[in-house]
Amino acid sequence: MPSYTENDIINALEAIANGQSIKKAAFEHSVPRSTLQCRMKGVQTRDIAFSDLQRLSLT
Repeated sequence: MPSYTENDIINALEAIANGQSIKKAAFEHSVPRSTLQCRMKGVQTRDIAFSDLQRLSLT
């Protein structure tokens, strides 16, 4: 289980949009740099990408 939340990722992405480097935003928000890079490229989260294969709904 990751030690960061979706809010941490969103805050880090906002910091990057405001001019902060990916490396610094990843460190300050405790999110892996690779996660931020993938999100910036538009890669979906695992929950969303495989939601059609799950028997239980996300809600």
